[in-house]
Amino acid sequence: MKLTSIPLFPLPICLMPGGRTELRIFEQRYKRLVSEASNNLYGFGLCLYQHEQQIIPGSGCLARIIDFEQLPDGLLGITIEGTDRFQLDRFVVEEDGLKRGEITLQTAWPASPLSEEEQHIARQLQTILEQHQPKAKYSDDFYKDITWVCQRWLEILPIDLAAKHQLMMQADHQMTLDLLQQLIE
Repeated sequence: MKLTSIPLFPLPICLMPGGRTELRIFEQRYKRLVSEASNNLYGFGLCLYQHEQQIIPGSGCLARIIDFEQLPDGLLGITIEGTDRFQLDRFVVEEDGLKRGEITLQTAWPASPLSEEEQHIARQLQTILEQHQPKAKYSDDFYKDITWVCQRWLEILPIDLAAKHQLMMQADHQMTLDLLQQLIE
């Protein structure tokens, strides 16, 4: 499905469906994005952004705002959750610098039960997320789906954004799982 005029937030962050992250909002254009995303059906598009090359490689994930707060420094803090992967077909830059894009939604990676050989990958992920993202609080049931596990690993793996982009745009989790098995074993 194609969507037009979706507000975009380019960041060097990989977000996949079901993933959560926190953002600090301070620029006026992104305050406008938050306001608009709070009132539309789709939220906004979080796009991978390669700062070194100053390019958006053409993919991202729709995000919806699930919580917000005023931070101790007075800035707006939002918690977002990924909903749908997308391919960025084109974008325009508005007068204040906010990017707005035409996107094509991608089919979700199919769920797949965790095999016995994959349990250590899920356990290691759960330990990392509980230590470093305590606010995320994912249900134990999520860790039984290797697709969900691979999506969370892809979000946190310290690999370059071009590689994340390639993995993110795959039809399923298999290439990410293959990488994880090489790295962890």
